[in-house]
Amino acid sequence: MVEKNRISEVITQYLLHRYGRETEEKVQRWLIDETHAGEKNRSLEAYWNTIPECAGRETHASLAQLKARLGMDDIPAVIPRRRLWLRVAAVLLPVAFLTGSYFLLKNIPAKPDTVVNISVPYGEKKEVRLPDASTVFLNAGSSIRYPASFDGDVRRIRLSGEAYFSVNRDASKPFIVETEHLSVEALGTEFNVKAYPDETLTTATLINGKIRVETETVQSHVLTPSRQLSYDSRSKDLHIASVNAGDCSGWKEGHLIFDKMSLPEILSAVERKFDVSIQPSGAVDTGSRYSVKFVQDESLSEVMKILGTTCGFSSRMQGKTIRITKN
Repeated sequence: MVEKNRISEVITQYLLHRYGRETEEKVQRWLIDETHAGEKNRSLEAYWNTIPECAGRETHASLAQLKARLGMDDIPAVIPRRRLWLRVAAVLLPVAFLTGSYFLLKNIPAKPDTVVNISVPYGEKKEVRLPDASTVFLNAGSSIRYPASFDGDVRRIRLSGEAYFSVNRDASKPFIVETEHLSVEALGTEFNVKAYPDETLTTATLINGKIRVETETVQSHVLTPSRQLSYDSRSKDLHIASVNAGDCSGWKEGHLIFDKMSLPEILSAVERKFDVSIQPSGAVDTGSRYSVKFVQDESLSEVMKILGTTCGFSSRMQGKTIRITKN
């Protein structure tokens, strides 16, 4: 009885209050764990039953957002009672439960063709565990789409943005990451793929193991560790070079590392990391290339000051908008 009361207390307190991201993730992992699953489900349902069933415009909007974030737009009623869904949305959205709630309901059989969509907004990063226990670390402004279970002959992931993959080896099921312009295949390895839709350059960087990269022009190349393939979708140019693999995945630790990059590329990365909008006054120099590293948890103002000195511009911040002027 003590254990049951403790479970109910933890869940109730979690749903009633806001906590830090680290605490919320710990509770979510605890909820997902199968231990005492029955009591957890009963405690959640008991709490949901205390919430009014009437749903206003805001609740319906929250439900739509929840279903979109979980990739459930094309899934029929996962829970038979429609009103219970409204309660779930009203409870889970305020406590940043958008992703965890999908897995919390995993005891409900999923359709074989169920697709999971996960998106990460600007200013955030997220680690995702795939059905085969491989992991994906998503950078800001990125999203992935994958089946809820890898039942076929191929483990296939669709990526928009940047992600670091740590793949569990399974020789019978190739692991393939598809972007708009590249396809990256791995059997058991770690690699980084950068494919933001607003940038013409797509890169695949191998940390360890081996990957095969195929472009939209059906060119296929095998990479060895610390090699990077860059593909320009506009010019169709392809380039393979040796790189510092640590620099290419430094964003996982919050670093901003630019190696011979244009000012627009640099400013886009700053926007994603700090969730701001940078608006140049006049034309921005696109021909010059710059190399600079930020690895000491520099603040946004420090980053902009150093970039301004390096790239020749001054900046002024107004709320979440930064206006830059060429010196």
